[in-house]
Amino acid sequence: MGNQDQQSLAESENKFMHFIRETQVNNMFVYREQLQSNSQRGKYFLKVDMDHLHAFDDMLVKCFRNNPSDYIKVFESAVETIYRTDYYDEMNPDMEVSPKFQVQIHSDENPKMLRDLQSDLIGKLVCLPGIIVSTSKSTIRARKAVFQCSNCGHEKVMDIPFGLTRAIAPSICDR
Repeated sequence: MGNQDQQSLAESENKFMHFIRETQVNNMFVYREQLQSNSQRGKYFLKVDMDHLHAFDDMLVKCFRNNPSDYIKVFESAVETIYRTDYYDEMNPDMEVSPKFQVQIHSDENPKMLRDLQSDLIGKLVCLPGIIVSTSKSTIRARKAVFQCSNCGHEKVMDIPFGLTRAIAPSICDR
Protein backbone atom coordinates (compact mmCIF):
# COMPACT_ATOMS: atom_id res chain seq x y z
CA MET A 1 0.00 0.00 0.00
CA GLY A 2 1.42 3.36 -1.00
CA ASN A 3 2.02 6.45 1.11
CA GLN A 4 -0.99 8.16 -0.55
CA ASP A 5 -3.25 5.25 0.49
CA GLN A 6 -1.96 5.36 4.07
CA GLN A 7 -2.71 9.08 4.25
CA SER A 8 -6.17 8.49 2.79
CA LEU A 9 -6.92 5.78 5.38
CA ALA A 10 -5.74 8.05 8.21
CA GLU A 11 -8.00 10.85 6.92
CA SER A 12 -10.84 8.34 6.63
CA GLU A 13 -10.43 7.31 10.26
CA ASN A 14 -10.82 10.95 11.31
CA LYS A 15 -13.89 11.28 9.08
CA PHE A 16 -15.42 8.11 10.57
CA MET A 17 -14.80 9.46 14.08
CA HIS A 18 -16.44 12.76 13.13
CA PHE A 19 -19.37 10.83 11.58
CA ILE A 20 -19.93 8.79 14.75
CA ARG A 21 -19.73 11.80 17.04
CA GLU A 22 -21.70 14.31 14.98
CA THR A 23 -24.41 12.49 12.97
CA GLN A 24 -27.87 13.56 14.12
CA VAL A 25 -31.31 12.23 13.25
CA ASN A 26 -34.27 14.09 14.76
CA ASN A 27 -31.93 16.13 17.00
CA MET A 28 -30.43 12.96 18.47
CA PHE A 29 -26.79 11.88 18.12
CA VAL A 30 -27.66 8.43 16.79
CA TYR A 31 -24.30 6.67 16.73
CA ARG A 32 -22.85 8.30 19.82
CA GLU A 33 -25.87 7.19 21.86
CA GLN A 34 -25.97 3.75 20.23
CA LEU A 35 -22.30 3.20 21.06
CA GLN A 36 -22.85 4.21 24.68
CA SER A 37 -26.00 2.10 25.04
CA ASN A 38 -24.53 -1.00 23.41
CA SER A 39 -21.31 -0.86 25.41
CA GLN A 40 -23.24 -0.48 28.69
CA ARG A 41 -25.03 -3.74 27.87
CA GLY A 42 -21.77 -5.49 26.91
CA LYS A 43 -22.67 -5.57 23.21
CA TYR A 44 -19.68 -4.31 21.30
CA PHE A 45 -21.08 -3.45 17.88
CA LEU A 46 -22.33 -0.39 16.05
CA LYS A 47 -25.06 -0.67 13.42
CA VAL A 48 -24.54 2.00 10.74
CA ASP A 49 -27.07 3.01 8.10
CA MET A 50 -25.37 3.47 4.73
CA ASP A 51 -27.77 6.33 3.87
CA HIS A 52 -26.47 8.32 6.87
CA LEU A 53 -22.87 7.72 5.78
CA HIS A 54 -23.80 8.70 2.22
CA ALA A 55 -25.35 11.98 3.44
CA PHE A 56 -22.22 12.64 5.50
CA ASP A 57 -19.55 12.13 2.80
CA ASP A 58 -20.06 10.73 -0.72
CA MET A 59 -16.33 10.27 -1.38
CA LEU A 60 -15.89 8.28 1.82
CA VAL A 61 -18.74 5.97 0.78
CA LYS A 62 -17.18 5.50 -2.66
CA CYS A 63 -13.82 4.55 -1.12
CA PHE A 64 -15.59 2.28 1.38
CA ARG A 65 -17.52 0.46 -1.38
CA ASN A 66 -14.41 0.01 -3.55
CA ASN A 67 -12.17 -1.27 -0.76
CA PRO A 68 -14.39 -2.54 2.09
CA SER A 69 -11.84 -4.87 3.67
CA ASP A 70 -9.47 -1.97 4.48
CA TYR A 71 -12.11 0.62 5.30
CA ILE A 72 -14.10 -1.60 7.67
CA LYS A 73 -10.93 -2.05 9.75
CA VAL A 74 -10.43 1.72 9.80
CA PHE A 75 -14.10 2.25 10.73
CA GLU A 76 -13.86 -0.27 13.59
CA SER A 77 -10.63 1.36 14.75
CA ALA A 78 -12.41 4.74 14.82
CA VAL A 79 -15.23 3.26 16.94
CA GLU A 80 -12.70 1.74 19.37
CA THR A 81 -10.83 5.06 19.62
CA ILE A 82 -14.04 6.92 20.46
CA TYR A 83 -14.97 4.27 23.01
CA ARG A 84 -11.53 4.48 24.68
CA THR A 85 -11.47 8.28 24.80
CA ASP A 86 -15.13 9.02 25.62
CA TYR A 87 -16.67 6.04 27.42
CA TYR A 88 -14.05 3.51 28.52
CA ASP A 89 -13.22 4.81 32.00
CA GLU A 90 -16.80 5.54 33.02
CA MET A 91 -18.23 2.24 31.74
CA ASN A 92 -15.89 -0.40 33.13
CA PRO A 93 -13.12 1.01 35.31
CA ASP A 94 -11.97 -2.51 36.27
CA MET A 95 -11.56 -3.64 32.63
CA GLU A 96 -7.90 -3.86 31.59
CA VAL A 97 -8.22 -3.96 27.78
CA SER A 98 -10.85 -2.15 25.72
CA PRO A 99 -13.03 -4.54 23.69
CA LYS A 100 -12.99 -4.96 19.92
CA PHE A 101 -16.01 -3.46 18.18
CA GLN A 102 -17.79 -4.70 15.09
CA VAL A 103 -19.33 -2.26 12.60
CA GLN A 104 -22.47 -3.61 10.95
CA ILE A 105 -23.47 -1.85 7.74
CA HIS A 106 -27.18 -1.64 6.92
CA SER A 107 -28.61 -0.43 3.63
CA ASP A 108 -32.06 -0.05 2.08
CA GLU A 109 -30.72 0.20 -1.47
CA ASN A 110 -32.05 -2.05 -4.19
CA PRO A 111 -30.13 -5.34 -3.97
CA LYS A 112 -28.37 -6.91 -6.93
CA MET A 113 -29.49 -10.35 -7.98
CA LEU A 114 -26.96 -13.11 -7.41
CA ARG A 115 -26.87 -13.92 -11.12
CA ASP A 116 -26.02 -10.28 -11.92
CA LEU A 117 -22.70 -10.41 -10.08
CA GLN A 118 -19.74 -10.00 -12.40
CA SER A 119 -15.99 -10.18 -11.91
CA ASP A 120 -15.71 -6.37 -11.68
CA LEU A 121 -17.53 -6.55 -8.32
CA ILE A 122 -14.99 -8.88 -6.67
CA GLY A 123 -13.66 -7.30 -3.51
CA LYS A 124 -16.31 -4.53 -3.51
CA LEU A 125 -19.22 -3.93 -1.18
CA VAL A 126 -22.50 -5.01 -2.79
CA CYS A 127 -26.05 -5.43 -1.52
CA LEU A 128 -27.64 -8.85 -2.07
CA PRO A 129 -31.02 -10.23 -0.98
CA GLY A 130 -31.11 -13.14 1.46
CA ILE A 131 -29.36 -14.33 4.56
CA ILE A 132 -25.59 -14.80 4.82
CA VAL A 133 -24.83 -18.33 6.01
CA SER A 134 -21.07 -18.26 5.45
CA THR A 135 -18.35 -16.13 3.90
CA SER A 136 -14.92 -16.84 2.51
CA LYS A 137 -12.28 -15.18 0.42
CA SER A 138 -12.82 -15.50 -3.30
CA THR A 139 -10.51 -17.84 -5.15
CA ILE A 140 -9.27 -17.48 -8.69
CA ARG A 141 -9.89 -20.39 -11.03
CA ALA A 142 -8.47 -20.75 -14.53
CA ARG A 143 -10.97 -20.81 -17.41
CA LYS A 144 -8.37 -21.83 -20.01
CA ALA A 145 -5.11 -23.70 -19.75
CA VAL A 146 -2.27 -23.70 -22.28
CA PHE A 147 0.14 -26.65 -22.32
CA GLN A 148 3.36 -26.58 -24.30
CA CYS A 149 5.32 -29.68 -25.32
CA SER A 150 8.87 -29.57 -23.96
CA ASN A 151 10.22 -31.43 -27.04
CA CYS A 152 8.58 -29.78 -30.08
CA GLY A 153 7.03 -26.64 -28.59
CA HIS A 154 3.48 -27.49 -29.73
CA GLU A 155 0.80 -25.68 -27.69
CA LYS A 156 -2.55 -27.13 -26.71
CA VAL A 157 -5.32 -24.88 -25.35
CA MET A 158 -7.95 -26.46 -23.09
CA ASP A 159 -11.19 -24.84 -21.88
CA ILE A 160 -11.95 -25.66 -18.25
CA PRO A 161 -15.66 -25.86 -17.34
CA PHE A 162 -17.12 -24.20 -14.22
CA GLY A 163 -17.19 -26.15 -11.00
CA LEU A 164 -14.58 -28.18 -9.24
CA THR A 165 -12.98 -29.60 -12.38
CA ARG A 166 -9.29 -29.00 -12.99
CA ALA A 167 -7.07 -28.98 -16.02
CA ILE A 168 -5.27 -32.27 -16.44
CA ALA A 169 -2.01 -32.04 -18.34
CA PRO A 170 -1.86 -34.34 -21.39
CA SER A 171 0.60 -37.20 -20.99
CA ILE A 172 1.61 -37.24 -24.69
CA CYS A 173 1.93 -34.55 -27.35
CA ASP A 174 -0.84 -34.35 -30.00
CA ARG A 175 1.78 -34.07 -32.74
